[in-house]
Amino acid sequence: MAKAIHVIRYRYVCEHCGQQTDWFDKRVEAETNVLGTVIEEGLPGSLGRRAGGAIASDELRAALRGYKDRVAEGNYTFFDAGASCPNCGRRQSWLPVHDVTSISPGGRVALYGLGLFAVGLVIFAIALVLTMESSSKLAQTLGMVIGGGSLIFFPILGIAKAVKRNRRDALGNRVQQQAVTVKNAPEIDWRE
Repeated sequence: MAKAIHVIRYRYVCEHCGQQTDWFDKRVEAETNVLGTVIEEGLPGSLGRRAGGAIASDELRAALRGYKDRVAEGNYTFFDAGASCPNCGRRQSWLPVHDVTSISPGGRVALYGLGLFAVGLVIFAIALVLTMESSSKLAQTLGMVIGGGSLIFFPILGIAKAVKRNRRDALGNRVQQQAVTVKNAPEIDWRE
């Protein structure tokens, strides 16, 4: 397998304390199956390895082009190191306060709602098991009301908590953007 590795270096001046950070490294890797290249191209060993390396290099150039396009759009989220200033610990405006790429607001609502629905389902099952053995109709009815109420209450609670969290995250991102008066984009050394 041929592998091509390229290291992008970046640093920034903190928007809050004004300190220059050290260089951070971002590894970009691309690889290709040399054996597949040799078989497809019918090339002998060393020539096949060079062809595999060339293909991996082409894939690496394509990955770098993708990173450059994202930087041109102002998207620096792929820079995972140095999200917080090493000096003051505060995040920079070019990175979101909350990782909004990991879960969408709708996904969070579904996750919280379904998670608390499962809690309600467990409570319903427990209430059902405990009251069904009782000969009293009042105890059975009370168990059904408690269990059924939990099936309604907990998903609504989960959805409300998710909506509240979505609003808090959006507000946090807006407040951070407004609080920063100096906006510094990272300095990138593509090393080409």
